[in-house]
Amino acid sequence: MNSLFIPRLLRVNEVKGESKGTKKRFHFYLPEEKIVQYVTKVIEVILLIAIGIVIVYTIVDIFLLIPSGLLGEIFGLVGNAFLVVVLLELFQSIVDFGKGRGRSVVYVMDATMSFVLREVIIELINGVNPFS
Repeated sequence: MNSLFIPRLLRVNEVKGESKGTKKRFHFYLPEEKIVQYVTKVIEVILLIAIGIVIVYTIVDIFLLIPSGLLGEIFGLVGNAFLVVVLLELFQSIVDFGKGRGRSVVYVMDATMSFVLREVIIELINGVNPFS
């Protein structure tokens, strides 16, 4: 029994019959690396969409708040800017993970620190003591 690997995720096992020639059986073959690549690409797209939505939302909010004279509310938009930073850190982590680099843990820790700092800054801007 010979086994051929066809790069289109299909494995063909050829079994020679006695007098009827060659009989082929097809099996769907999807290696783990391909699964990780596909899932990584889906997560990258989701993160890019989220980054785009947050940026557009922040820009629209700025243009709506400036004419209304609510400059105090604009400081609340700082949280959205820091959210973009956190999402970018996560995006870098996912891209490195998909490429097989070992630094993805560093990016996750950077994203965690960015998220914690974002929450502290938001609480300080809102006038609440985050340490109480």
